[in-house]
Amino acid sequence: MRFTQPCAYSTKSDDISTEQYHKLSDETLEIILDSYEKLGERYPAVDVELSQGVLSLDLPPNGSYVINKQPANKQIWFSSPLSGPKRFDLVNGKWTSLRDGLSLGDDLRTETKLVTDSLNLEPVLFEGIDDDA
Repeated sequence: MRFTQPCAYSTKSDDISTEQYHKLSDETLEIILDSYEKLGERYPAVDVELSQGVLSLDLPPNGSYVINKQPANKQIWFSSPLSGPKRFDLVNGKWTSLRDGLSLGDDLRTETKLVTDSLNLEPVLFEGIDDDA
């Protein structure tokens, strides 16, 4: 017999138009870009670039990250050298993994904290990334 626990988070994506998806995902990528550019002012080894819906980030010593739009699925994909690939859907106005219920902002904060803590830098806030859309 197999028992399953009910999810403590929503597993249904918000129903948004393609135009809304592009607006919200572009805004999110811009917030991430701005946040890492600010970190780069304090830690020059950080290299971040956003081009055509793909954000590339080199965050030593963690490695290289890619965060990109997936318009066909209305998702944002996140590839991490530490935690691997994840997909985020817009759920209740937040980019959320349907797999574990964590937000994109939570994942970014967790992985970036490893670097900022080791260098005694202030944490990266990603202000606005987890606000309701």
